[in-house]
Amino acid sequence: MGKNARFLSTRDKSIPTCVIGKIGENKVESHLLGNGYEVFNASADTCGIDLVCFKPRIWKGQPVINMITIQVKYHTVSGVTNYGKSLRVNICANNSQWVAVPVDRGFIDDDEHILYYPNKMTGKRYGREFAFRKKWSRKPGLTNQHTTRWAEDFYKLPKPRKIVVPN
Repeated sequence: MGKNARFLSTRDKSIPTCVIGKIGENKVESHLLGNGYEVFNASADTCGIDLVCFKPRIWKGQPVINMITIQVKYHTVSGVTNYGKSLRVNICANNSQWVAVPVDRGFIDDDEHILYYPNKMTGKRYGREFAFRKKWSRKPGLTNQHTTRWAEDFYKLPKPRKIVVPN
């Protein structure tokens, strides 16, 4: 048994990964559209950007458009731990601002969830792991995980980041 033996794929292995990726993109796109965002699919996966979106707003009578770039990661692996379940995501080098990870219905509860987290390591390949608590472990005294690693902290919709332009 290797070091990753406790992790199993969360997807059917008979389906090609490009089809799985498109299903994940459609789930994220549908979720964003349902929450008032304008979403645009990329025709080619350029620089690791799958979706470009914005939330239309009016400020002082003028439209404000702050674009958000998203990479969708739907092909993930999961494992069972002593605090619940764990979801591991491998991120390829990309230039997107946010990473979205759809979580299927039945993985942790009877709802579908989408995790949105800011991509702070653009241009690098890295892994990220999220912990899903069991209902009995929601007590505040559980200290075996850092609080920023819990999946519930990443259910919020993405917001545009301020872009700093060098002089």
